[in-house]
Amino acid sequence: THTGIDIAATRGQVVVACFDGQVARCWRESMLGNVIEIRSANGLTARYANLQSLALVKEGASVKAGDAIGAVGASAMSESLMKPHFEVLMDGESVPPQDVLPTE
Repeated sequence: THTGIDIAATRGQVVVACFDGQVARCWRESMLGNVIEIRSANGLTARYANLQSLALVKEGASVKAGDAIGAVGASAMSESLMKPHFEVLMDGESVPPQDVLPTE
């Protein structure tokens, strides 16, 4: 019912940036809950949704791969998104994360 992947994780578990980049957007919406988007230098955007809060990073901040950006929450109202949601976009289009992210 949506693009991206849902990840099995425990509420409160730390969510980290998957690559170096800049926090492009932080917002709240009913379907995805609390959402953070990080844009890399090579044009990829990682979208992290259903986060506990938006307090840890601010728009415009630089992050490194592995930096904590939030925690797993239950902010999404959609039943299908009650797990942490992760999505990667290239030129605004969703792509399978495993096709573009490093395996380590």
